[in-house]
Amino acid sequence: MAVVPLYNTSLTSLLQTVRISKMDDVDTQAAVYQAVTDVRIGMFSRIGKTRALEISTLAFSENPTTDDEVLRSKAISAESLWVTLLLMQRLPVLFMDNTSIRDNFNDEPITRDSSSLRKNIDAIQTQLDDLIGDLILEGDEEAKPAFRTKVALNGPDTPYLLSDNFLGYPSNAY
Repeated sequence: MAVVPLYNTSLTSLLQTVRISKMDDVDTQAAVYQAVTDVRIGMFSRIGKTRALEISTLAFSENPTTDDEVLRSKAISAESLWVTLLLMQRLPVLFMDNTSIRDNFNDEPITRDSSSLRKNIDAIQTQLDDLIGDLILEGDEEAKPAFRTKVALNGPDTPYLLSDNFLGYPSNAY
């Protein structure tokens, strides 16, 4: 039995969105199925299992107009982006493994052009974080915040130069 996406109407529709609907290689199928499973588990972890399952029961519409349909469409987009993100990272690694003599992974559309892979991954991650943020109910104890860490630089407004404050510095001798 193949894996079933949490929000997309079928695995076929998810794979078409991710642009990997044609999978000739068994190893590629295994990587894709694992990514779909990982996204399901990740959704349960990030937005909470109760909320994730609640959204999955909402009505789907290709042209959403109601709040529930928009929420379901956001979940579908988030699931598709997350699977895309995982496959962009996993399939090239499998292809570049020097024990593999096959180059089937290079034949998959998602990994064919990797010249700007890091930039694309960052852009997709930002979109994904925004969509997942929209799926979380405010005050939900089950949900977890984004995994990204923000860094702030704390310190004085003026720099402290050791050379200016060194006792043996010639300008301090007078």
